[in-house]
Amino acid sequence: MGFIIHQVSFLEPLIGRSAAGLAVTIMAAMAVVGRLSLGLFVDRLDPRLACAASMTSQATALFVLLQSTNATVLLACCAVYGFSIGNMITFPPLIIQREMGSSAFAAAMGLGTSISGIVSAFGPGIVGLARSFTGNYTTAFALCVVLDLVAAGIVLWRPGKSVARISAS
Repeated sequence: MGFIIHQVSFLEPLIGRSAAGLAVTIMAAMAVVGRLSLGLFVDRLDPRLACAASMTSQATALFVLLQSTNATVLLACCAVYGFSIGNMITFPPLIIQREMGSSAFAAAMGLGTSISGIVSAFGPGIVGLARSFTGNYTTAFALCVVLDLVAAGIVLWRPGKSVARISAS
């Protein structure tokens, strides 16, 4: 959420207000494309692995975004970031249903949604504070990159399973 809220403020000085607005449109459109395309074959994927890959693609897009001032590259990064946004809503229920089963789904989903909502609510403020302290978005978005990668690692972590068994499953 931190990047989404601060996207225009970050991009406007680099590519102008119109192109920054276009970046938001591209990101939103790609979120729809990503969610619809995932829906075609998500049942054949390991949702934890797919979720981690999605988070890693967001981290990569943010990292490249921080390295470039080229409008085409920046818009492409927003497209890649957007492609996985809708999927971040889709993956938790899939993971919870597969891991917890239908009998515990409602309680686990409620808890997961509550935690996700609270954590997401702090994202824009944390990015804003980091930007205020440093005077730019580099540290703030670098923090987002690190948090995305940590989250991907947490999603892949399966208590009681070794890495060898995860890759075999």
